[in-house]
Amino acid sequence: MNVLEALRGQLIVSCQALPEEPLHGAQHMAAMARAAIAGGAGGIRANGPADIRAIRAETDLPIIGIEKQNIPGFDIYITPTFENARRVVEAGASLIALDGSPAPRPNGETLAGLVAAIHTQLGVPVMADCSCMDDAAASAAAGVDFLGTTMAGYTRHGRPALPGPDLEFISELARAYTLPVIAEGRIEQPEQVAAAFERGAYAVVVGGAITRPMLITRRFAAARTPGSGSQRYFAAVSVILDEVAASEGQAITQAAEAIVGALRGGGTLYLFGTGHSHLLAEEAHYRAGGLAPVVPILATSLMLHESASTATAIERLPGVGRAILDGYAPQPGDALIVFSNSGVNAVPVEVAITAKERGLTVIAVQSTRYAQAAATGAIGHKLAEFADIVIDNHLPKGDTLVRLGETDLRTGPGSTVVGAFILNALLAEVADRLLREDGSAPLYISSNLPGAPEHNQRLIEQYRPRNPHL
Repeated sequence: MNVLEALRGQLIVSCQALPEEPLHGAQHMAAMARAAIAGGAGGIRANGPADIRAIRAETDLPIIGIEKQNIPGFDIYITPTFENARRVVEAGASLIALDGSPAPRPNGETLAGLVAAIHTQLGVPVMADCSCMDDAAASAAAGVDFLGTTMAGYTRHGRPALPGPDLEFISELARAYTLPVIAEGRIEQPEQVAAAFERGAYAVVVGGAITRPMLITRRFAAARTPGSGSQRYFAAVSVILDEVAASEGQAITQAAEAIVGALRGGGTLYLFGTGHSHLLAEEAHYRAGGLAPVVPILATSLMLHESASTATAIERLPGVGRAILDGYAPQPGDALIVFSNSGVNAVPVEVAITAKERGLTVIAVQSTRYAQAAATGAIGHKLAEFADIVIDNHLPKGDTLVRLGETDLRTGPGSTVVGAFILNALLAEVADRLLREDGSAPLYISSNLPGAPEHNQRLIEQYRPRNPHL
């Protein structure tokens, strides 16, 4: 298998350490490479002949070789000359990575000349570490085999530095060139690896987040000191989202299967919530990327814009939920998602009861922790009792995530952001299944894209008889 095919879809681990770091040295980098390969790495990126030689003795996997050298008077330092490339290949590199900038190089060498010499004299592919689209254009013209995002945010002439990977740069390169794009730079989370592949990456390089314990420890140690309110909220929401993603996959899969079955049978997916939860009923309605056979169940008396206190009182009254659902005339075989953080208020519970009586599949999204702690409302039952599937949003009772100082005051509600996360993940699963299994999915597209008005109008005409809000 050639290098190009061997790297397709792979995680490449960059095994490098600075001279001042405890793990600097070929022996340590070879051990780090062994650990990375045992964990599933499909390739290694390494710096300098000594490290590359030691790593090559451990594996037959592709090694992206570089040699960093600071040369006075030149900005380029990643494999700046042919001599650097020769040493790296002789040490065992499978391909050479070099700075993709067209800036001057030592000894009068040029980017195009260096790429040609590596191809003809060393016989290995070349990856260009680019910082912007101009670098990519120069590198593609020079005949490189791979384009990388490695230098984005690290040069004076390139793209600005971001706190995480430059995903848009990956997208732009993938759209503009047929060359494989290798994503690299500030990738610290598994989710960012997945996002890079989603944006069109051919392979993904992760370095310090895996192989530099000193930097990793520094990040964890910094978390000992409480941050500002916004930082604590970001952290709390991230933890909840991770819990949902790790724990609710089976429930989301079951819910997706039920919804796909309803839609295949010509049915409708209804969404319902009271108070702030009504925002989630509207979240999936008539929006870019949204499924057309989705109908929000909306009652202004249960929203907040007319009278929040009145709405709070009404959502606790028996009889209201049944009347609201009857107004939409759902049919047996349809599906319904009910959002209720506490899972005990009368209206959401009654909507679920009525839906079950009418032959709908009922999916509840709630905080199980909150529902277990809350007393039953006027109906005398809780939402989960009438749900075919329960998706737990993992929020604490009371919803709020940020404690203020040493007081009992808390702020930062999470049910809306986490509920939207669950809903859109679920609908993405539904759309993906419809497309993979049936060859199409009735999705709206953003109104400002070419052809969107005509596309969306066809869906409106098709689904308006079922959806009074179109």
